[in-house]
Amino acid sequence: MIVVEAPAYVPYEPQTQELHDLRAELQRKLKEMKVGADEILWAAFAGRLPRGADVENALFFNLDGKGAFARLRRSVSPQGW
Repeated sequence: MIVVEAPAYVPYEPQTQELHDLRAELQRKLKEMKVGADEILWAAFAGRLPRGADVENALFFNLDGKGAFARLRRSVSPQGW
């Protein structure tokens, strides 16, 4: 399980070193994560989204610059769902 309390919304291109480091840490943890065929990837977001942002970007796209979620999908299903 990965739990993070971020000081602010993490955009796709972080503007501060703190958010850049947080994004890198999350990517590292996602790369280390192992999943079984009977497990479900679940994510939650609490807080204010910037105008025009959506929760899917906040939880997946913005944090996944290294393709960690795709790797997790492939580890369970080589066809990728």
